[in-house]
Amino acid sequence: MVAEAKQRVAHILGELENAVSDLHETEASAYKAAESAQIAQSNAAAAGLAVASASAKGTQSGASGYYHH
Repeated sequence: MVAEAKQRVAHILGELENAVSDLHETEASAYKAAESAQIAQSNAAAAGLAVASASAKGTQSGASGYYHH
């Protein structure tokens, strides 16, 4: 009976170690995803500013935005 309990405890500890390992992998993946999202947000903001700046320059120079043949 004691031997059986020790085997069950060893099995549970093994499962716990696997779960902790999976948790660390998930945390690392989440960190990388958050980092990528932050970069994408920064890139989108920079692109928006570039478009706004180009649009403002076009308006200031009197450009109508239409292509003439």
